[in-house]
Amino acid sequence: MYDLPIALLETFTAIVFVGVYWIGCFVLRFGFKYTGGIMSFFLGALILLIAVLERPYQSIEYGVSPAPYEMVYQVMEADRAATK
Repeated sequence: MYDLPIALLETFTAIVFVGVYWIGCFVLRFGFKYTGGIMSFFLGALILLIAVLERPYQSIEYGVSPAPYEMVYQVMEADRAATK
C-alpha cells in the first residue's frame, strides 16, 4: 500500500514531532501552546509539500520540470549507442 520511502518519511516525522514536543514542553518550558503552534506549522508545511509534489510533473509551477531527466536520458542513449 505505501512505498517504503513514504513510510520512512512518516516515521521520521513522527519521531521528530515527539522530540520537538518533549524538548519544548519539558526541557525548555515553552508551554503547550507555543510548542503546539510550532508543530502545527511544520505539520501543515509537510502536508502541503506532499500534496504539491505528489504528482511532480503535472504542475510545472510548483513541481519538477522533466527537462533535466530528458537530457540525462538522451545522453545515456547516446552513450549506449556509441558503445555498441
